[in-house]
Amino acid sequence: YLYLLSGASKTGKVLSANDDANGSLNSQISQVLAAGTYTLEATTYAAQKTGNFSVKVTASALNNVCKPNSIKLGQSLNATWLANTCASSHRGNAFNAQYYSFSLNSPTKVVIDLSSAQDTYLYLLSGANATGSLLAQNDDSKGTTNSQIVQTLNAGTYVIEATTFRPNMTGTVKVSLTAIN
Repeated sequence: YLYLLSGASKTGKVLSANDDANGSLNSQISQVLAAGTYTLEATTYAAQKTGNFSVKVTASALNNVCKPNSIKLGQSLNATWLANTCASSHRGNAFNAQYYSFSLNSPTKVVIDLSSAQDTYLYLLSGANATGSLLAQNDDSKGTTNSQIVQTLNAGTYVIEATTFRPNMTGTVKVSLTAIN
């Protein structure tokens, strides 16, 4: 099991975690990080397991991370994932993405829906850009390849990253943002 933490100690906030990556028992985290100090915690899924392991960290510049478009509560927007236009900040350059920002004036429970003929992957980030802290993520929702996040959020600005589960996918996408009671 692999954890990415903010700061220089094991008490930092968990930014990302992974158990089994790409159908294997190995862990992998791919994440865009701002300049700073981070900690990787490598452990096992089961308690009291021992053995050898290796950790490899690689860095690469992101190509074409786009600025978010604005979306408002109650709005649905259609877009197109195009090859080599906007890269996913969480999945890497091979994954096309669209970004949407929204602001809340008070605590609100929101539903974010992402639908496409492609297998979708959805991220909710804090802040106003694609490098915000990860708040939630979803791959398949309700037995489909569409994605959904339901989250109660404080007043503030947030970004939706709408991307694909598989690399190099293109096609149309619909993102909806709804407030619920």
